[in-house]
Amino acid sequence: MISIPKLPGRLLTGHGMWIGRRARLTLPILISRKRGSPGFTLMEMVIVLAIIGILASIVAPMVMTALTRAREATLLQDLKTMRKLIDDYYGDKGVFPPSLQVLVTQGYLRAIPRDPVNANKAEWKTIFAKEGGISDLHSLSNERGTNGTPYADW
Repeated sequence: MISIPKLPGRLLTGHGMWIGRRARLTLPILISRKRGSPGFTLMEMVIVLAIIGILASIVAPMVMTALTRAREATLLQDLKTMRKLIDDYYGDKGVFPPSLQVLVTQGYLRAIPRDPVNANKAEWKTIFAKEGGISDLHSLSNERGTNGTPYADW
């Protein structure tokens, strides 16, 4: 703020208010950078970017591993649930279901779950029993899990 010397009476400030015998004007001050003024140099910016890059290269594999394990856990849970529902259907009806869609129409499943390791497709490899109907199912993915076995064998 800039002070104006004493003048008789009241004066108007920069904000349009009268104050005592001295008026204080607030003026926009243009800030100019001088040599040695605070700021970031190119070297400091490069160092910060290098640190961020190193941290990202450490965290990225951990995130990918966590995502893979989450997909595998979802696959195991979905397989367990659908296999139990196939067994429940067999226990109720005395025959295996002819398709997964029958489990939906009969009220055993709300919807056929999507395969989390096979691009989220609602397609499964079905194993048919000798007497007919689906007795088991597996993933259609041709990839291997973190334990080394193919998802199709789970």
